[in-house]
Amino acid sequence: MIGTDVSSIGNPITDHFEFYDPPPEQGGALEFRLVYQGKLPAEGKGSSHSFDKHVIRKAFHPQLKELWKNHRSLRYIKDIIINHGAYEGKSYFDFLGDTYRRCDHRFLPLIRKANEGTCSLDILFLRRDAPGHIIRSGGDIDNRIKVLFDALRVPDVCNGLPSTPDPDENPFYCLLEDDSLITEVKVTTDVLLKPCIGSEKIHDVMLVLTVRTNLADAKRPPIGPTEIFGGLEVALSYLSEQEKEDPEEDLSDDMATN
Repeated sequence: MIGTDVSSIGNPITDHFEFYDPPPEQGGALEFRLVYQGKLPAEGKGSSHSFDKHVIRKAFHPQLKELWKNHRSLRYIKDIIINHGAYEGKSYFDFLGDTYRRCDHRFLPLIRKANEGTCSLDILFLRRDAPGHIIRSGGDIDNRIKVLFDALRVPDVCNGLPSTPDPDENPFYCLLEDDSLITEVKVTTDVLLKPCIGSEKIHDVMLVLTVRTNLADAKRPPIGPTEIFGGLEVALSYLSEQEKEDPEEDLSDDMATN
């Protein structure tokens, strides 16, 4: 069992990056946490780490699937049926999955350009090294964060993807359409005191990501009928009935209460 050298442990180090001013708050805001433990290589010349990125992406998939399943505002979107055009009778999910298809994989990003979504990330980055030693253990923090960002988004190409998705990966849930939708990042680095057990490696990390999103309107389809079909109607009968039954109910559930 490999332990952690605590002789040089100091205070946690926090870096705060603001890429650009986020848009004025409007519509629905979600806050939730994603966790990851495992390999996080550093981005470097000659290696895209596409396979490693998809391994990380697969770790976030079931967590985001649970978010869509349990958050009432997001559940509305799953019940929308399109009643015109090429997707008549099919679900809004089918449309989104086909929109973000990569080979045989159909991705479903929560935050998309079309729904004017953005997010900020507050990352607790734990690794088996002293907080100030950002180079010694597995690579520098900046280039490892780049790999993480790519794992949070829909891949651009099929490199690194298996030939077929797993049975529960249709659609494959991910956080972002593109990492340009991240408006702010805060990274706090600290020591991972948990010893290596079993197949764990000395350079493995533990990440806790607090995600704060801003969606144009969490109660409605993230893309309106005009943007999708040039004016064709989308059936919202399920949503309309629910609003009639619960007109005063607040739809911004806190995931912590589920």
